[in-house]
Amino acid sequence: MRRQQSWMVVSAVSVLLGVAGCVKDEGPTPSEEERASTAPSPSAGASPGAGDAPQAVEGDPDTPVPVPGSSPEAPADLVDAIEQAALTRVTTRFEATATLNGIPRARASGGYAFHEKDRVDFTADLEMSSREGDDYSARSVAVGEDFYLRPPSTEGMPEGTSWVLRSREDFEDPPEPRALYAETIRAISGIRDWSMIAAASDLVPAGARTVDGVRGSGHRATFDVLDGMANVSGRGGAWRVLQDLHAQGVEEISFTVWVDDEYLPLAVLVHMDTEEGPGHVDLTFTDWGTTIEFPLPPRAEVWQRS
Repeated sequence: MRRQQSWMVVSAVSVLLGVAGCVKDEGPTPSEEERASTAPSPSAGASPGAGDAPQAVEGDPDTPVPVPGSSPEAPADLVDAIEQAALTRVTTRFEATATLNGIPRARASGGYAFHEKDRVDFTADLEMSSREGDDYSARSVAVGEDFYLRPPSTEGMPEGTSWVLRSREDFEDPPEPRALYAETIRAISGIRDWSMIAAASDLVPAGARTVDGVRGSGHRATFDVLDGMANVSGRGGAWRVLQDLHAQGVEEISFTVWVDDEYLPLAVLVHMDTEEGPGHVDLTFTDWGTTIEFPLPPRAEVWQRS
């Protein structure tokens, strides 16, 4: 179904709040034999797409966006309108912040390229603070079937490498030495999957918000986490993110989105009550239709995992 392939970023809760909380929760370090077997060879390289030159994706700032004849009254209808607008413009830049108990825990900035309903490229720079107050940074790039992550530390990785490469088809429980990698790659599918809000019964007007000089109208949907899991059919990152949140005691999510006259998202505010206190993720979207670069790391610096 089309609405099961919609995008937005409820899963940023997992990327931004989740990795900030567990970035120091490292798993077992791979053996020397495992490192040798997974390190890229000098002849083969890490991936056919890896290299020094950035890959640029040009958006479409001019094509008219087909908009609904009347304001959507159901969450699923709003999802459809946003999906159509994103597919028309193709690209956007974003910035996101996450707080827990009012304390900033993570920031992200980057861009998206929406090629098809189920094909989205993604780049992000992440800045995180652990529960212990330590600061970390990471970078991720997802292009085609490949997902690259530059983790906060190269500990446990083959000498000379600073990036990890894994297929985007392999989301579930990757056997990585860091919880950060597992959480980030798991959420990539969820970033594309906004269909979970279709589990809400209705939309509530949320007033206006202006982003980068553009005024948008707000729509709020509140849904039960278990209903959201049922709506996304038990597949992909969105379902896994909701499963993780439910395990952390989250029962309900409030999701507010502000859109412009073409139903392009300008901002998103996500609220939930966790066992550790209230969590918020605030995102803004700008420069719809601009050119976005997806810089791939040099082959020699990439550790290929799958």
